[in-house]
Amino acid sequence: MLPKHVIFLSEVFAFLITAIIIYFIILFSNRFRALLDDPVDNSKTQAIHNRPIPTSGGIAIFLGFWLTFLIFLPHLKNQVNLSEMGVIFLITLIMTSIGAVDDASHVRARYKLLIEILAGIGIYYLVRVKCVDFGIFCLNLGILTPLLFAFFFAGVVNCINFMDGVDGLAGGIAAIALFVIIFLGYITGNHIHMLLAGVLMISVISFLLFNFSPAKIFMGDAGTMFLGSMIAYLSLYVGIRESTFYIYPFLVVLFIPILDVSWAIIRRLKKRKNIFYPDKEHIHHKLVGRGLTVRESVLLLWFLTGILGILAIYSTYYGFIPKLIITIILLLIWGSGGWIFGWI
Repeated sequence: MLPKHVIFLSEVFAFLITAIIIYFIILFSNRFRALLDDPVDNSKTQAIHNRPIPTSGGIAIFLGFWLTFLIFLPHLKNQVNLSEMGVIFLITLIMTSIGAVDDASHVRARYKLLIEILAGIGIYYLVRVKCVDFGIFCLNLGILTPLLFAFFFAGVVNCINFMDGVDGLAGGIAAIALFVIIFLGYITGNHIHMLLAGVLMISVISFLLFNFSPAKIFMGDAGTMFLGSMIAYLSLYVGIRESTFYIYPFLVVLFIPILDVSWAIIRRLKKRKNIFYPDKEHIHHKLVGRGLTVRESVLLLWFLTGILGILAIYSTYYGFIPKLIITIILLLIWGSGGWIFGWI
């Protein structure tokens, strides 16, 4: 375990460096309209904001995290696998870069999905788990297990992406998911990945100071692809128990994004539209449409995600019956979600 002062200093540094980078990105972006998300110029009918806002906040989170890691690397050299971290840096660099290109121009969704699946397979082969534990059953697909994790990886990335529709929502949900990862890392004694999750969570919190309604900056696809990649990677490492990936708590804490993404796919297939076609029918849009302010909608979804985070942690301590009850309740909520929000 690292000395407490190293942990404290690394998190303070991550908070400050992320905030400083965001400040300069905002100044720089306001000089170049190509770096702004203008709902009028870009014809974004699904947008809630009504003024141009910088979209490069994700780059600040990426730089804040990796600069902190590099500066405090001497304290980690005996505990971290540098080859592993090199692969993760390369994967997150590619993912963040593609997201940044998509923010500035456009990258077809099918190509992003393909890259996400390939990145997920790449991360899987750093560990090579044999079985995936869904809480109430364990699934071993043999040679197809890498593909299962690849879809989990792509799913997490797109869950964060779909939540990035109102100020502060995606960042808040990501921060709560990272807190769950920190807690599970503590339980399993995985101190290095617990520290990485902590540094990333602090960078996200620093970003949220500028992103909470009314937002001064968005994380953009660069941020959602980076955060989604890191959450999936850290989940895999803190969720490993004797060659089994314990996926259940991460499915619980990310239930709201999973609910939204799954019903978005069903809704768009029913309307015979591309599943990646943007619309204004996500859960946060529905809440705002029913009279809540943007802040109230975000705080409500943060609160619900926090409860799910508690249930995710709770599920790691107890046996089959509590997991079965939680699963049944969540499946009932998922099944009624289409009726509650008018998605069907």
